[in-house]
Amino acid sequence: MASLAIGFLILAAIGAVILVAQGLVEMWRARRLAAKKRPHSYRVVARREMGSDAVALDLVPARAWRPAPRFRPGQHVVIVADIPGLGRRRRAYSLAGAPGRGRPLELGVKREPGGEVSPWLVDQVKPGQKLLVLPPRGDFHSGLLRGAQRVALVAAGVGVTPFRAMLQDWVRRPPPFQVRLHVSARTLDQLYYHDDFVDMAARCAWFSYEPRVTGDAGWSGERARLSAQDVLAGLSGEAAAQILMCAGRAMEASLKDGLALAGFPTSSIHSEAFGLALTGGDVRANIVYRGRGFEFHGEPTLLHALTAQGFDIPSECRVGDCGECRLRIATGEARCLLTGRVERDTVLTCCAVPSTDLQLV
Repeated sequence: MASLAIGFLILAAIGAVILVAQGLVEMWRARRLAAKKRPHSYRVVARREMGSDAVALDLVPARAWRPAPRFRPGQHVVIVADIPGLGRRRRAYSLAGAPGRGRPLELGVKREPGGEVSPWLVDQVKPGQKLLVLPPRGDFHSGLLRGAQRVALVAAGVGVTPFRAMLQDWVRRPPPFQVRLHVSARTLDQLYYHDDFVDMAARCAWFSYEPRVTGDAGWSGERARLSAQDVLAGLSGEAAAQILMCAGRAMEASLKDGLALAGFPTSSIHSEAFGLALTGGDVRANIVYRGRGFEFHGEPTLLHALTAQGFDIPSECRVGDCGECRLRIATGEARCLLTGRVERDTVLTCCAVPSTDLQLV
């Protein structure tokens, strides 16, 4: 009997240890998830002008003991900015430098016409200033290229930033595939990181660089708009080819149509959201959110309307990718501007307009 009792006690102790371990694991997961949603303070340690309308910013943790976060080349961070006269805003920016111990987070930021955060970053932020930054995230990264033998990177303007991070990483650890970078810009001033890529192409046998400037008489290189055939020419009919794009929606749509006509598999094309032209047109509707009502009248999206009313709606990408701005629909319907689908349960406010009067939760 004594041995049986001891056995039960041992089993009970083992069960208690397992329960405690499970609780600790769940606590660790919860804290890790919370850390991903909480911005950390970073200090700007360097600022470099990139032409007349863009800057490169180097950021390090404001607390010296905090290590720089790990990330995969191609991922982005979210800047949480308190803009004078506008309030708190969130915007996603791709990391332009490779990860590594002791390396700062590098951002490439272009002043966007009508933007709220980019003009502040380009014109106002100086070395020594602190910024709130959410940890790196995103599914657009170099891991998408596993198994590839030839890769085409397609960028327009500042959309080249995630590719610079990938290329810097590959310079240290050469990839098992050939890489061709296609960059389009309207002016020579907007051909960002041009000298870096020229230098990489001269030193790396696995890399070639194809820049083109479509609207600058001072440019002596390629001037024609990038076509699907230009992209395919660098892939040489390779079956294990992959294409990564970070360009404007119109440019991406045109290239994807051309690639589809040529028979290139859509599953081998990966895009990062870079810009989204949306308009609410003449839509009118009554919106209720958090007990307060207002009229929607032609704003580009529900997110624009909510922000104009002073609501702080989390939004990292503003192009329907991150899901942070999703709200629940209590009554009414909304229309997604990306798909045309009518939404009745939840809505991504950054890319939707009301179809009827709406009550959001």
